[in-house]
Amino acid sequence: MQEAVLGFMTSSLHEHFTGNSVGNRPMKVADGYFTLRVPEMSDTVWAQAAPLIGGNELLNDPHFATAGVRRQNRAELEKIVRSWASAKTRQEIWDGLRELDYFGAPVLSVGEVMEDRHIKERRAFIERDHPAAGPITLLAPWIHLSKTPTSIHHDAPTIGQHTDEVLREVGITATELSELRAAGIIR
Repeated sequence: MQEAVLGFMTSSLHEHFTGNSVGNRPMKVADGYFTLRVPEMSDTVWAQAAPLIGGNELLNDPHFATAGVRRQNRAELEKIVRSWASAKTRQEIWDGLRELDYFGAPVLSVGEVMEDRHIKERRAFIERDHPAAGPITLLAPWIHLSKTPTSIHHDAPTIGQHTDEVLREVGITATELSELRAAGIIR
């Protein structure tokens, strides 16, 4: 599983291998945190984002005119962006940037992830009525295949639910099972 997750970290690994700082520390915004990587925006995306962040003055500022100079002036630009973002909610920032082919997003708590509209539409969590635990929420299988759909067919077994079945398979008789149960060895 750990190696599978590494496959999703190619951008971070590339930054590490090229000597850049790794990680995208989320910026504090009015109601939480948001990942914003403005210096890495393409010039086309920057032309759309700059007016949202700092108006036409920012768009026309030669310190930020190209991706190269934005990287050179990263500290100054991040200060401007942090100031702008601190007064905005995650939703306001997301609404402004999500259509710009931009790779940033709000940082959500686990509870917020479970309530996220997209996660709900994908049916990422399912509800089950477990015979011992009662109503429970489970992460649904995340692989979606059109011809062989995945699902959770059975609840987690209760303690001792399959004891008789397993012990019969290894040759324990019904009489022996009764004796083991009477002696408190199995339930």
